[in-house]
Amino acid sequence: METQDTLKSHPAKIYVEPTNLCNLMCRTCIRNVWDEPPGQMNTATFARILDSLRDFSPLPAVFFGGFGEPLSHPDMINMVAQVKAVGAVAELITNGTFLSEARAHDLIAAGLDRLWISLDGATPESYTDVRLGAALPGVLTNLARLRDLRNGSGPEIGIVFVAMKRNIADLPALLRMARDLGAAQFMVTNVLPHTLELCAEVLYARALSNGEHRRMPGLPHLSLPQMDASVLSALLPAIQDSWDITESWDYPDKVEDRCPFIEDGTMTVGWNGDVSPCLSLLHSHTSYLHGVERSVRRYIVG
Repeated sequence: METQDTLKSHPAKIYVEPTNLCNLMCRTCIRNVWDEPPGQMNTATFARILDSLRDFSPLPAVFFGGFGEPLSHPDMINMVAQVKAVGAVAELITNGTFLSEARAHDLIAAGLDRLWISLDGATPESYTDVRLGAALPGVLTNLARLRDLRNGSGPEIGIVFVAMKRNIADLPALLRMARDLGAAQFMVTNVLPHTLELCAEVLYARALSNGEHRRMPGLPHLSLPQMDASVLSALLPAIQDSWDITESWDYPDKVEDRCPFIEDGTMTVGWNGDVSPCLSLLHSHTSYLHGVERSVRRYIVG
């Protein structure tokens, strides 16, 4: 019997990186500090993933993401449809710029279960300050159109927000926008500084750790990461009445190091077929912890 404190015997979720190509140059992206060749997953590699998927019971969910824009892959819709044909849950994350009316129709027809949209600002100015090369009005139009085209069916809509000092004040307004757009999930993540300049943007110098959470049926779910107590204290009164919140309360000296990828039973397959325990170890990169540079080498297990 598997418990929260034991390793899972097989993956519960497989992250699939269709491509490491992207049409944007976001301020927070790992692609700013690596020197790796661009590429897209070919048909043979994806076929091997599907074959492996069939060997597991229960079937793992498949999450199309990574460090590129999945909807830039020319066969992305068919890849979603093939995952659904196997019987697995299919999720996809996108920056929303390629979410045209035709693609929205195709994703719905393919049976996509959940679509995550990356939104890092509630105004055109704050959004483009982080997501260089994109425009918020167009992304919101694309997302609203998908909401309306669903006609009561899937995919479920989720929003991902990378929290920094420069944009955290936008969170309450962005949460209101998310409700209007029909989002059922809203995930806030902390920025991982890949440059020395981004160290000044972190919100967890005195972080709180994950606490207990009781679900509130009927409300969309908001997941908050570890962040400073002062930040949480300012945010919660503005948002807690409208969201089912997973927040953090205990101080970090009560917490041991944890890996959510291991706890959740995930694995990652890169565009070239490389297999890694998690997205963070799929590519070599530089990051900073408390201003100290760390070089992370990719770790491939297959």
